[in-house]
Amino acid sequence: MLRILYFAVFFVLSFGVNSPALGSTCVDATLKNNIDRGRQLLTASGELYDVLAGDNFDAMLWLPLTSLQVCGPRNITYQGKTYQLYKVINTDDGESVDAFRLGKKTASGISSSSCYTTYIQEPTPFNGNGGELIMLADGSVWKETSYQYLYLYQYNPQVTMCPDKGLMILDSNKFTLVRVK
Repeated sequence: MLRILYFAVFFVLSFGVNSPALGSTCVDATLKNNIDRGRQLLTASGELYDVLAGDNFDAMLWLPLTSLQVCGPRNITYQGKTYQLYKVINTDDGESVDAFRLGKKTASGISSSSCYTTYIQEPTPFNGNGGELIMLADGSVWKETSYQYLYLYQYNPQVTMCPDKGLMILDSNKFTLVRVK
């Protein structure tokens, strides 16, 4: 479902007005970490951005300490739900990407918002079976404790993670998790 949203937003941005300053405010930032070849960008202030599919090719070579300008949000409505989209501009080389803000990471590495969107980095493929160790894109490791046996066989699926509740949601499946690392 979220992949369809990413495609719809990418389509609108590709053929619509693509000005970052269109009714939005911009703040200066510094890139702290480029996660998984441009899929997510973590700023020095702890803001985590999920880059739209396709745009990660532009962001994949951005290095730590790169000067950024983050503009937004711009509201995009898709199937009755409103999403906030940000334009992240690499001011060192002029490239820009569109991204969703996932939240602010704390010192413990957990997003300060109650839930955030990420994807499963390991295991590959993810089966959704009881007892699996799950590494998310942010490097956190969780153990699945609901002991379901779903055999989903999905490669790097996008999930909604709610660390405060020990809950991970993938499509219509809910998993209880315990943080290992």
